[in-house]
Amino acid sequence: LFVSLADNARAGIVSFSLIGDVTFADEENFFGLQAGDTITASGEYDDSLYNGVGLAEVPFGEGTGNSLKIQLGEILLEAFQDVDFLDGFFPSITFFNGQVADTNFEMVAGENDSPVDFTSRQSFLAGFFDTDGDDDESFGANNASSIVAGDWRVVAVPEPSSVAALTLMTAGILFGAVRRRRNTA
Repeated sequence: LFVSLADNARAGIVSFSLIGDVTFADEENFFGLQAGDTITASGEYDDSLYNGVGLAEVPFGEGTGNSLKIQLGEILLEAFQDVDFLDGFFPSITFFNGQVADTNFEMVAGENDSPVDFTSRQSFLAGFFDTDGDDDESFGANNASSIVAGDWRVVAVPEPSSVAALTLMTAGILFGAVRRRRNTA
């Protein structure tokens, strides 16, 4: 866990997205998914406590300002539905040197309003938090009669400063084009 006591100012809200590739799905399952479909885990977090070096865990719990939603076919799961949420152990994403290293989400049907069981303990970096030595922890979901499983992949999302720079650059190019057009007319 990374903690910084230096500056409490928000460095920026960072959006993230993980795409899960469904590799197995029972026929006519509760989720409306088939092998080859995708699921998403997305949200936002405040990156002011992490400088991109070393290990950092981003929790998605009360008072953090961070958000997490998992779209599992026709089912939407949120951070507060994690089995340990009310005990103060929040779902999380762990970063190592600026890269997503691990996910830790667990929902249990009937607890915290979760309609299904869902587990994600994925290692994105070889050997990182790998529980059984095969570097392929993934996600799995089930209800009483159907199972869906697959693997996560990270989707790059630009940082807020990159988005701002691109917006200013685009505005400058458009302004220059309009100005040249007026001068030639």
